[in-house]
Amino acid sequence: MLALGAWVGAKFCLSTTLPYPIVLVLSGLITMVLGVMIGLPALRVSGLYLALVTLMLAARSPSC
Repeated sequence: MLALGAWVGAKFCLSTTLPYPIVLVLSGLITMVLGVMIGLPALRVSGLYLALVTLMLAARSPSC
């Protein structure tokens, strides 16, 4: 999630004229929402399935 937050923050900084503190808060809020969307379903699985979901999300992380 840290990389996703950094990516969102960089996109906001480069594509808008918002001040840095506002960009920081917005990227944190967006990352929080995405983390909750990924985390809540992950809480329902355990064992091997949890490991598979974690590896799948790590492999699908956004890159430039």
